[in-house]
Amino acid sequence: MLFQEDRIATHWCDQTDPASIARMWASVPVPAFDLMIDDGLHTVPAGICLFENAIHRLRDGGIDIIEDVDMQRMMEFMVYFGTKPYTCEFVHLRREELPLGDNALIVIRK
Repeated sequence: MLFQEDRIATHWCDQTDPASIARMWASVPVPAFDLMIDDGLHTVPAGICLFENAIHRLRDGGIDIIEDVDMQRMMEFMVYFGTKPYTCEFVHLRREELPLGDNALIVIRK
């Protein structure tokens, strides 16, 4: 665990390694979450690996967010999630004063 507060606990794992993700889940006593946020490696393979090894811990109706997605990766994620039975929103958080970059989210509802 990285740090913990009253209702917040943060954990580290290698999101490219299913065994590392499984070890993290073994240390988390909560069976299902309402919200999970992937603020990790920011590559498509890492995001997919973490998603595939975490979706079982998201409750029905819960939300998983993959953040800091740039437009190229967004297209790759759109192809991947196009084959999955989840509702996905691809959200661009454009700010006028900044160039297009990695300020987009993928919001997956289970």
